[in-house]
Amino acid sequence: MAKDIHWADKAAENLIYKNPKKKLFTLAAGISPSGTVHIGNFRDLITAEAVSRSLKEKGKKVRFIFSWDDYDRLRKIPKNISEDFEKYLGLPYSKVPNPFKKTGSYAEHFEKELEKSLPSFGVNPEFIYQTKMYSSGKYKDGILAAIKKRKQIALILADFRTQGFTDEEIENYYPFEIYCEKCGKDFTKIKSFNDETNEVEYSCKCGHSNKVNLKEKNIGKLQWKVDWAMRWKYEDVCYEPGGKDHSSPQGSYQVARRISKEVFDFEPPMYQPYDFIGLSGLSSKMSGSTGINISPENLLNIYEPELLRWLFLRTLPTKQFDFCFDSEIIRQYDEFDR
Repeated sequence: MAKDIHWADKAAENLIYKNPKKKLFTLAAGISPSGTVHIGNFRDLITAEAVSRSLKEKGKKVRFIFSWDDYDRLRKIPKNISEDFEKYLGLPYSKVPNPFKKTGSYAEHFEKELEKSLPSFGVNPEFIYQTKMYSSGKYKDGILAAIKKRKQIALILADFRTQGFTDEEIENYYPFEIYCEKCGKDFTKIKSFNDETNEVEYSCKCGHSNKVNLKEKNIGKLQWKVDWAMRWKYEDVCYEPGGKDHSSPQGSYQVARRISKEVFDFEPPMYQPYDFIGLSGLSSKMSGSTGINISPENLLNIYEPELLRWLFLRTLPTKQFDFCFDSEIIRQYDEFDR
């Protein structure tokens, strides 16, 4: 009887088959540092890492990247953070102060929290910080391409909305969100864009308004489904996992793959949906906002790293599995019991 092939090896073989001339295989994972990265989020990393490891074993050159989406906006305040932080809503995570220490940012706190634990799992991605990428202007061409094809993007988005878009919504749609030059927040509205001069005019709820040439100044980011597709092309990504909440027929991946093909002229990567990881005995999934949260670092206090790798990788990514902890352990490692 033929030996069963592990799911990561099957994925690697499919990648090689579909890309026979590719010299460098780029696999991606990523998350927004909105709070402690829990063991459910960790499945994103371990799934991509397993396939990258298999490709290396097959003699292929591999780049495994993990993007910190720290240029995303702070949209809600987790329960373990002071309500005073509501004044920072609308700022990118990288510009919000660290709520636990005097130095560093909100983003850095949660980024470093995960990064220090990953080598113990044998997971060593190349970290990419999206604030630095956007602020450096590296995405300038992708941003301008998306804005100039904004009506095409709006029509794609309309196909995934039950009510579609009105002609007025299509006319006024922009796939770009501006961080105000005065208050730093994204409570802004684009009033116009000149396709010839690349000049955008915007106003902010704080009262500030301005015209900015996007070839000369970096003041915002693409909406995330457009951003996702743009980065696939920029990094030449050929494989990326995603949670099942993004993986439905009407989900984010399907939107992004069409934008990738039709707007950026790039074949979207092989996509691996993954199911949630649960805590046995609890009725809801882990979440930074609900307080049900056990991090990979916490797990290392309970299990050996080799056993943890086995627990994650023995199960198909599309299958859910649960960790069984008693209530005292959950209470001890609950993010919000600090």
